[in-house]
Amino acid sequence: MKGFLAAAEEGDLPELEKLLAHDVTVWVDGGGRISAARRPVFGANRVARYLVGASRTTGQRIRLSIAELNGAPGLLALAGEELIGVLVPETAGGLISEIRIIANPAKLRLSRREGLSGS
Repeated sequence: MKGFLAAAEEGDLPELEKLLAHDVTVWVDGGGRISAARRPVFGANRVARYLVGASRTTGQRIRLSIAELNGAPGLLALAGEELIGVLVPETAGGLISEIRIIANPAKLRLSRREGLSGS
């Protein structure tokens, strides 16, 4: 998880691709309120490019923090002090095989009220 965190924060495409299964898929819930992939993103190269590109759309540096999300390890994506997304990766064979991202502002507000916190 820490290797993924560092590569994602730095925008290191080659390193991200090494950590992703060749058939990795990302699903994003933007709730129609933010610019997000409306269909799943499939494949290590596309997923790595999507993650790096998405982190640059805010105009701010995105900081990732490891957190427990619904009893599983995940990441909080923060722009300054604002929670802009949560990422829940699944692994298989030591590689990330899928990532679910919640970026819907309404759902993120609900998460903050319920005491979501990172480490």
